[in-house]
Amino acid sequence: MDADQSLKELEDHNEIKDSVLFKIKYDPQITKVVKIIRRYSLDTYFVHV
Repeated sequence: MDADQSLKELEDHNEIKDSVLFKIKYDPQITKVVKIIRRYSLDTYFVHV
């Protein structure tokens, strides 16, 4: 399976519709630390620092 095909299958699970962002609430690839970072939007903080 290639990336384009995977993206099409996962688009239905995207929490943010009509946006360039792509977040899935129960993504099995996300660790506990990353879940905390995403919950408090710290990922956007680190980009702008």
